[in-house]
Amino acid sequence: MRTKSIRILLPSVMFIFSIVFGAAFNATAALMGGAIQGAPSVPINVEPAIVSTLSGSAAGLVWPAIPTDGTNLYVVDTLNYTIHRIVIGTGEDTIIAGTGTWGSEDGIGTAASFNTPFDSVIGSVAAGVGKFVDNSASIGTTYFYMVRATDGTKESADSNEGSAASIRNLPSSPTNLVASDTPYDLGGSITLNWTKSVDDGAGPNNVTGYNLYRYSASNGTITLVVSLPAGTTTYVDGTTLDTDTYYYFIKASDSHCGAESAASTIASGRSFRNLPMPPSGVTASDVQCDNGGATSINRTRSVDDGAGLNNVGSYNIYRASSAGGSYVVIGSVLSGISGYRDANAQTGTLYYYMVRATDGTRESSNSNVSSAASSRNLPLAPANLTAADTLYDLGGSITLTRTKSVDDGAGLNNVSGYNVYRYSITNGTIVSLASLPAGATSFVDNATLDSDTYYYFVKALGSPCDLESGASNTASGQSINNLTALSGFIGNQPGISQEQINSLTSTVDNAISSYYAGNQTAAINTLNALLNEVNAQTGKCIEPSASETIVIYVQNLINYITTY
Repeated sequence: MRTKSIRILLPSVMFIFSIVFGAAFNATAALMGGAIQGAPSVPINVEPAIVSTLSGSAAGLVWPAIPTDGTNLYVVDTLNYTIHRIVIGTGEDTIIAGTGTWGSEDGIGTAASFNTPFDSVIGSVAAGVGKFVDNSASIGTTYFYMVRATDGTKESADSNEGSAASIRNLPSSPTNLVASDTPYDLGGSITLNWTKSVDDGAGPNNVTGYNLYRYSASNGTITLVVSLPAGTTTYVDGTTLDTDTYYYFIKASDSHCGAESAASTIASGRSFRNLPMPPSGVTASDVQCDNGGATSINRTRSVDDGAGLNNVGSYNIYRASSAGGSYVVIGSVLSGISGYRDANAQTGTLYYYMVRATDGTRESSNSNVSSAASSRNLPLAPANLTAADTLYDLGGSITLTRTKSVDDGAGLNNVSGYNVYRYSITNGTIVSLASLPAGATSFVDNATLDSDTYYYFVKALGSPCDLESGASNTASGQSINNLTALSGFIGNQPGISQEQINSLTSTVDNAISSYYAGNQTAAINTLNALLNEVNAQTGKCIEPSASETIVIYVQNLINYITTY
């Protein structure tokens, strides 16, 4: 015993005698359940074919493997218990054996009756081998098998029958794969969509994932792009070059064998840049030489500004209060302009900025992010400004005092000086009256008219911008001639008798007459005489407190007349 012959029994499918593709066939081979009497012995080469293309579906012939003598095809019609001859050239179908009813009688041609003709040798294996794989079985069809041993000449009796149906162990392929440019992007991206495998979520071979493959026109190398979970029907390949065409196919993998399905259809695509390029080099900084509340945003223009695929019409400026915060549009500038001033920034608050280019319809992706905080670059104004008549003078002079700026000698913007401004009630013209050094807290305006009221404000100058601060408060004052006002001053002092007031004012009048007559010496001598009189009457007609006040006033008046 040298080999084993494996035969297939097909109760429900028409089949051929002894199908061995590419091997000789003897048409006198015995049929299980019946025999053909006087059939010729014709060596043939069996080739696969579809019977229905020759004889039409009405013949009811369902098995594709057919023996031929070159002119005719010979087909077993198992369920109708007949054997057919089909003329290849015309498709003429003739029953050459079998009565068309079940039976088991030998005879010539149509006199023979068959008991479901189906016996067919499908292969052989060497002695000692206990396994055979039938690769010609149709999926889902139940086949009946028996084995005979042979010594090369004679076969043994039949073994017992065994039956089996082939099932599909790989999942069905995904379908309808489409590759297209990803819209509204900057290129370098192809979007893939497909219909998932019918075994995804159901079927005998439940899909556990998909493997997406790609090869490009430039190198033809097939690479695994990504492995995706079951249920996925879309993927964006963000690793493409806009200059190349890419070809994709996808396979399903299952949980049963862990093997892949057959490939889907191939889809090709190419990526394009659909959005304008974003600007680059965005920098945010504090606006110099201001009083805070503003930042400056600058950038390098988009390469599509004035050219490119998607011409830029403007830029949108976005701001957020934290690095990962929510960005909102705070303004826009036209194309060609590279700077923007955020005039609504809160001094001392750190803001984050980014910019997008737009072609009027679509925005680019985000630029880089830059941050800046607005700071006060101008010094704070001086405070507590007062304007009063200059004491003990002869009029035409107002003395200003103030508190210096907190940035004078310290602070963010060190004070380099002060500017004093004045306007009068008569004409309202503001004039720059004087520039004072840092540290100064007073100033005497010697250019006033005693008949007019003057209004003053002061501004500090800060370094390094050397710009002015805001204005101080406004102070007003009027100058007085203190010589002519001396009589009134004496008369307003408590603790002096009226007789003494009259005497002292008479002396003052004499001093005034001498001074305005151009005789300053006489005026000074007269005022000294007034001091002697006050000192002599102190404790008598003049209270000591009033005496002290008058002496100070007159002495300072003498000093002023002597000096000026």
